[in-house]
Amino acid sequence: MNYKHIYDSLIYKCKNREKPDSYTERHHILPRCMQGDDSIDNLVFLTAKEHFVAHHLLCKIYPTNPKLWFAFNAMVHWRAKNTNGRADSYKLTANEYERLKIRRSELLSKMLTGRRLSDETKEKLREINLGKTASEETKKKLSETLKKVKHTDEWNKHVSEGKKKYKFTDEHCAAISKGKKGKHINYNMNSAKNFQNQSGLSNLQAIKVYVDDKLIGCVKDARSWVAEYVGFSKGSRKLTALMKFIKSHDYRISSDVIKTFVKDNFG
Repeated sequence: MNYKHIYDSLIYKCKNREKPDSYTERHHILPRCMQGDDSIDNLVFLTAKEHFVAHHLLCKIYPTNPKLWFAFNAMVHWRAKNTNGRADSYKLTANEYERLKIRRSELLSKMLTGRRLSDETKEKLREINLGKTASEETKKKLSETLKKVKHTDEWNKHVSEGKKKYKFTDEHCAAISKGKKGKHINYNMNSAKNFQNQSGLSNLQAIKVYVDDKLIGCVKDARSWVAEYVGFSKGSRKLTALMKFIKSHDYRISSDVIKTFVKDNFG
């Protein structure tokens, strides 16, 4: 039997479909133990059953690779404590593995909903991430991944309503104010292509936007104005595309050009 052909067919089918709405697991097409990386091209989202079958096929394709067998063995044998406190091992089929993983995911989601991190945990996370910066490669990967994400209007509305309910505490407002204090925003820029303020930091507040030769405000203000003007959600991809179009005009554009762009691209 040509296990390689079966595996390739499974990956091709899953790679060229929309991500399922149900429970999925991330799978490395070329396993990491065989120098597979975390690039978008080497990752695919599989259902739990498909993931189980994929690892079984990999063991058949590369029978002398012990790490592949260890990984599959971990999926096949489910360990659980019995009433005496001892661990019992159960051998699972693909269907049983899928049912258990889905149930585990549902229970974890229920347990973590509404759960708040302690101050101690927050401090530990802060110390771990302190000074860490994402590499250009990581930023590029994140950007490519986010471009593939499509949010529905219902989702955008849900996010918008959630943000409206959130209120900053006085302590939070004071911390934001303290962080901005002493920073100078340069509004006297001759070109919208220049993204640098006087402190040398990238700041979109330093860019002025004009519609019909009238100053709308900085990019952030203009985004809100344009969203209301054309009737787009503030977090929608349509608005992002429109703002990129406005940027291509050096942030000086007429309302007629905006209307024409919306009509031609979004109907």
